[in-house]
Amino acid sequence: MKKLLLILSVSAVMILSACSQSDSSSAAETSAVIDTSYAGALKATMQSVKGMNHHPSSAEKLALTTYIDAMDGSVNGVALAETMAVVKAIEHFPSDSDKAKLEKLVGDLQANDGDPDLITLIEIVGRVAHKVSDDDKAKLEAMIAK
Repeated sequence: MKKLLLILSVSAVMILSACSQSDSSSAAETSAVIDTSYAGALKATMQSVKGMNHHPSSAEKLALTTYIDAMDGSVNGVALAETMAVVKAIEHFPSDSDKAKLEKLVGDLQANDGDPDLITLIEIVGRVAHKVSDDDKAKLEAMIAK
């Protein structure tokens, strides 16, 4: 009986050890997947906007917050952070003040040779009405695939 308990105890420890190692590697893989660079944040924002239906999910809002915090002070970085903040706040469509902010961002980026993909994304976000149109989804897919 003691031998059986010992075998079961050892087996349980081995199983728990294997599970904890698999959880650690999954966490490492997940953290390695999150790219908080400008390019990574831009693509993640495009993905969020592309899949949006009425508003971003709680998980997307949390991810957008992570990306906003990681943006640098460059013209593109600041504009992307402001765009992500608008995306986070969308409930069916951007507010009038958010639309005005987006228009200003587009103008500023155009005047400063900003990223054309970011400009397109901002224009798409400004047009969101409950969900993204099929044409805009196609544009986002093409930009994501670059």
